[in-house]
Amino acid sequence: MLKSIQNKSTDVEVIDIITHLFFFLLIILAVFYREERLMADASYYFFRVVNNESFWVEHDRYILILSQVAPWIGSNLGLKMETVVLISSIGHVLFFYSLYLITRYVFNDVYAGLILLSIQFLGISSGFFVPIFEFYYAMGLLVLFYVIFNNSKHKFRHFILIILAFFIITAHFYAIILLVYTLLIYAFEKKDFKIKKYLPYIIMIVLFIVLKPFVISDYEKAKSADFLSSLSNNVYDFKYLKSWLSYIAINYWDWALLVFSTITVMILKRKYMLLLGYTLFLIGLIIMVNVSSYGFGLSRYKEQVNFSLMFISGFTFVYCISLFSTNFYKYTLLGLISVVFMFRFYSIWDTGKQFTYRLDEMKNIIDISQERDGTKFIVNQEKLMYDANWSYPVESLIFSSIHNEKCVSIVIDDDYYFSNNNNIIKPTEYMFRRWEIYDLSNLNANYFNLDESEYTRIEIRE
Repeated sequence: MLKSIQNKSTDVEVIDIITHLFFFLLIILAVFYREERLMADASYYFFRVVNNESFWVEHDRYILILSQVAPWIGSNLGLKMETVVLISSIGHVLFFYSLYLITRYVFNDVYAGLILLSIQFLGISSGFFVPIFEFYYAMGLLVLFYVIFNNSKHKFRHFILIILAFFIITAHFYAIILLVYTLLIYAFEKKDFKIKKYLPYIIMIVLFIVLKPFVISDYEKAKSADFLSSLSNNVYDFKYLKSWLSYIAINYWDWALLVFSTITVMILKRKYMLLLGYTLFLIGLIIMVNVSSYGFGLSRYKEQVNFSLMFISGFTFVYCISLFSTNFYKYTLLGLISVVFMFRFYSIWDTGKQFTYRLDEMKNIIDISQERDGTKFIVNQEKLMYDANWSYPVESLIFSSIHNEKCVSIVIDDDYYFSNNNNIIKPTEYMFRRWEIYDLSNLNANYFNLDESEYTRIEIRE
């Protein structure tokens, strides 16, 4: 897998065209929905980077730096806010496209681009609008890691692999599992079971597992506790399995189709050991994601929880494409994954309408605030048509800075009255989130300016 094609040049050209085309479509989505992509964690990290003009890392997940390069450059160059927002949105796509260009034109790997596309398409709808998810970036690096790992002639191979492994291992627990999976794929494909080749990464994983408890954050502790609680208290029986299968058939039929196609190809190609490994890892991840998030809701968070399933299926399906030298089978599988990408492109485009409606509602409230004295306002979330989310105050700062004469901070009642905030906050302060109140001097005056006023209520126009 992930090796140079030795067949007709037309095979290479077809795969290159497919890859470049879908990356181009992703850039179109990134441009069109550039503002809609600043919700929740995306707005949080964007604000942190632009306001501080420096990178912002939490939970020791250093891979987040890679997602912040574009807004960091834009804010340090003093570009207008709307320009920073644009390059930030495009930057999330360009990161993966850059990895594709490296794997394709430096390491002469034709297939890696399809996996990089699957990271951004497979199982993704609302997740496209909150692209700050370290797992996405970790899997992009894992593709690059695998390509370089296959290239034994590269001069700085070991040094680069160690750096990539560090970012992958520290990014997410599921990333460690999938790193092990890809190494097993390599071992069985190459029949290379020399332990010294894998020892540096085994040592890194062990060190991370041993040392992580000493620096674990409260957020990560809570996640671990939730996992154990779900495992102990929830019921996983035949009824649950039946409901899960129905949920997959309705919402992730494209993923299921790739899984069944992969299993079929492995049987036809008699890749029985790989099939066994694929099946075990897939079942293990299915169990883990259902414990991590019990139930069958469809949400951005659920997409992120299911992402490990998406990666392992996309990665292995592309491996199956590389097994065929006959054009009919190769093009059939290429056609299948292209159909999946097109379906997900449409799904993202359609889902984006709801994010646009939500953003329009916020902009309407910001317009109302422009007519009022002061720069800090409260709105009743029960009168909002769309979910305010915890990031509403952060988003209001960003979007008012883009489109309006003055920057404003808009909070909902739940924010304002949370933990007695209404009595604590001073005119010289602003609410960043309901859990965080900062002094006005904390703001980067190049982008955000609030006056020393009280938070006052505004009413939404019907």
